[in-house]
This record gives sequence, C-alpha cells and structure tokens, in this order.
Amino acid sequence: MIYFIQGQSSRKVKIGFTKDSISRRLNQLQTGSPELLKLIGCCNGDTNFEAKLHSLFSSTHSHNEWFCESSELNDYIHDKCFYNEEVLILINSKVANGILTSEQASGLTFQEQKDIFTKHVESMYRNAL
Repeated sequence: MIYFIQGQSSRKVKIGFTKDSISRRLNQLQTGSPELLKLIGCCNGDTNFEAKLHSLFSSTHSHNEWFCESSELNDYIHDKCFYNEEVLILINSKVANGILTSEQASGLTFQEQKDIFTKHVESMYRNAL
C-alpha cells in the first residue's frame, strides 16, 4: 500500500510504500520524528507505483521520500486516495465481493468514503447488539 504521511509542523509529506499495516508504519516513523505525523491519504500500489509518484512530484522533492506540500500533491491525495487505511481495506473488500467496481471505488470522494465507512461501523454496532 502507498501512504502519504504529513509532518504537522513542517507540512512535508512522505510518500512511501509498505507491505505491512500503514498504522504500524506510521508508528515506526513517529518514533524517530521530532514532530507529530499524520496519515493524510493512502491507496493501493507497489514500489513501482511509489517510484512513479516520486517522479510525478519531483518538482517539490525535499529529501529522501519527503516532499514539500503543494496544491498538486494535495489535489492528488484528495482526488485519488482513501483517507485512512480502514476505508481502503473496506473498499477493497467491496470490490473483491462485487459490491463496487474498481472504477466506482477509484471515483469515490472523501465524503463518500466517510459515508460508506460510517454505515459500515453503524452496521457492525447494530449487529453486535
């Protein structure tokens, strides 16, 4: 999975890849960071896709896998990414089960993602009662 993690003070964005959970990777990065880090987006992808993203945003490259915040990067995250790992996993399962097509999933707005996730959580809560 590809993740976009932002430093609260510097506003720099790390574009990275992990085979592990994104939340675990965020915790690893946070341990070595003097500033608060926050996941601002994630999407499906591998190391090749990560390299393409690094190339796409090379004009704002800061150092290593970190990029300066820009309107282009923010727009990409807002238009092409899921707002958290749980939503990404939920949407992937809906695609795998034929509830959504890949095209529908990739076209979801942040608000639509939140709505789907909220309904899912509410359904889990109701089923637990």
